[in-house]
Amino acid sequence: MTAAPRREAPPLDPARLLIWQRQVNASLVWVGAGIVIMVSLCLMGDASWLAVAIWAPLSFAMSLFTKVALARGWTLGCRDPALTVHQIAFSCASTLACYAMAGSLRAVVLPMLSLALLFSIFALPTRKVRALVVYTLAMFAAVASVMSWWQPERHPWKEELLTFFVLFVVLSAFSILGGRLSNLRAELGRQKIELQQALARIAEIAHRDDLTGLFNRRRMGELLEAQQVNAARGEGFVVAIVDLDKFKSINDTYGHAVGDIVLKQFAELAKTVLREGDVLARWGGEEFLLLITTNEPATALAVAQRLRQHIASTPVVLPDGNVIRYTVSIGLAPHHADESTPSIIERADSALYRAKSSGRDRVECS
Repeated sequence: MTAAPRREAPPLDPARLLIWQRQVNASLVWVGAGIVIMVSLCLMGDASWLAVAIWAPLSFAMSLFTKVALARGWTLGCRDPALTVHQIAFSCASTLACYAMAGSLRAVVLPMLSLALLFSIFALPTRKVRALVVYTLAMFAAVASVMSWWQPERHPWKEELLTFFVLFVVLSAFSILGGRLSNLRAELGRQKIELQQALARIAEIAHRDDLTGLFNRRRMGELLEAQQVNAARGEGFVVAIVDLDKFKSINDTYGHAVGDIVLKQFAELAKTVLREGDVLARWGGEEFLLLITTNEPATALAVAQRLRQHIASTPVVLPDGNVIRYTVSIGLAPHHADESTPSIIERADSALYRAKSSGRDRVECS
């Protein structure tokens, strides 16, 4: 028989682990409070020292083991790594054990039962909260029945029945409140996701050119500054400024709508010939800035020439069937050690000016 695949533990989240540890610390405090209550009952002669001496170490040891298990990451592969359901179920069972050990003052331990279930409505979905409520009521009914049969003078059945009714009302309210809180958590979670998506869309819009869909000048400026940091580690780069030749005549002859078509087609064509890792942005008007990540100027020159040739050989077909051909001029500037971003852009711009002055449809290096 093939063994079932073992569930792999998810990555350890320090923030979530801190929440889990706080839950276990609360459980330890709860056990400490229970011990104080039970010792007080023993001092008043309303509980057995022997029974408390057995119960107290077991309860404390279970909570301490849970704390160690979480700290060591032993439970990360479980469906509920915090063992929330198990902790609450054990706390309820432990409280009912105290109830059985106590005498006429046994009702003082029942608030601990509500305290244990209080954690469930903040940490668990409605289905599990209701399951814990049913479990607790069933456990209480069993304990009350056994104690009424075994020690009827200490646990009169009428008192136990009345206690069960009160407990049923209180825990039912817990169940309803847990359902509402669960729905509220789900709604808040949905709103959080929607907010994150909206912020991501806003960030994307802030970094993109509306017409071409390329990065805008602001985003390219950020990328260039980041590339400067990489350059300090030996990762060179080359800046290229690309300008569409005689673009003003296209706008004057065909109109700005056709000019927009040309700009959009240029952006799409450029994406097909650039290497992975190279980034193109609209710098302004018909100018584009290309960030080429390489230590070799010859490689950047080859990229620029391939782009220039592809644009020159690919005409723009307009909706009315007219065909427009255009070219681009490119100025290259390899990054120099300790050179600022404005300086390298200025050198690329000077190289572009030379390409324009030399007849256009050229690539010049600085």
